Amino acid sequence: MSLRLFFTAQQLFTMDKDRLEHTFLIHLIAMSTSQRKPKVGMLWVATSGGSTVYEAQGPWSKCVYWVKRLKHMDISGSEWIQKRQFFERNQYATLHEVKASAHDLESLGLQRADR
Repeated sequence: MSLRLFFTAQQLFTMDKDRLEHTFLIHLIAMSTSQRKPKVGMLWVATSGGSTVYEAQGPWSKCVYWVKRLKHMDISGSEWIQKRQFFERNQYATLHEVKASAHDLESLGLQRADR
C-alpha cells in the first residue's frame, strides 16, 4: 500500500511561511504583584516580516525558558539579571531583536493574539 501526500499551493506556501524567521520585540508585563513568583504576561510583536503578535503568560522562569529555547537567542546571563531587576522595579520590561519563526513560537505553546 503506498501513501501519497498531496499539498495545494496554498498549503505549501503556508508551511514555508511558518518557517520564516521574524524579528520580535517582547513586552514583559507584570500580571500579579507577588515578588516571589510574579506572573508575567508576554507579548511578542513582530518588527519585521509582517504584523504578527503572539502572547503567553507564566512565571518569570518560564518566560526565560521560552526565550532561551529559541535558536537565535543571544541574551547573556547578565542581561537577564538586568531585565529582571528592571522588571521588578517597573513591572514592565522589553527584549529587543529576538528572532523566531511562527513554527518556533507555536511549538513552545505561544498563541497568536492577532487573529
